[in-house]
This record gives sequence, C-alpha cells and structure tokens, in this order.
Amino acid sequence: MSGLGYQKLPSGLILQWGSGGYTGASGSTQLAPYLIAYPNTALSITGTIGAAMGTVYMGFQVANKS
Repeated sequence: MSGLGYQKLPSGLILQWGSGGYTGASGSTQLAPYLIAYPNTALSITGTIGAAMGTVYMGFQVANKS
C-alpha cells in the first residue's frame, strides 16, 4: 500500500489508508476526510507519528461517516 487509497472487500468491509502532515497550535483540531464515505460508520482509526520535534501528543477519533 502506498499514498492514498481504499479497497472494498467482497464482504463489504472498506479499508482506507493515507498519510499527511499537520502543524497547528496546542489543542487545535484537524479533520481529515476519508476517500469514500462509509455506509454505516468507521470502526477504527490508527495513527502514528513519523518524526517529531519537541513534545507531541496526538489522538484520533471517528467524527462521522465521511
């Protein structure tokens, strides 16, 4: 897998992946849309920090289906 993409499996399960960057003020929020909307809801989001300068705290949560 590379870049941005998604795959819809025969069972209907949708897998989406991508990467990006974010620079913002402490406590700020950034929304990242999915490539395609989920028909019901997203089940899980996983994130990692590739490189960090200073103190970094990150959290990920499902905001909506798209």
